[in-house]
Amino acid sequence: MDMGTEQALDTARNVGLDPDGLKRLERDIAQDIQKGICDGAVWLVARGGQIASHQARGLSHKKKQRVARTDDVFH
Repeated sequence: MDMGTEQALDTARNVGLDPDGLKRLERDIAQDIQKGICDGAVWLVARGGQIASHQARGLSHKKKQRVARTDDVFH
């Protein structure tokens, strides 16, 4: 996790989210990228105004092989 795994999981717990749910989200997105379902993804999970997870995985531009960043916008 980009925010630091333990920090992100602690934040998830503190805001009332299931840390295992965040782990599943990351795992499932990684699997979708590996299967070719999508080239990349960016996500932000928050509750009560506190960010529990903000991550980027895969590519934001496949042709240019540009790695996804958390400030990318897909359209």
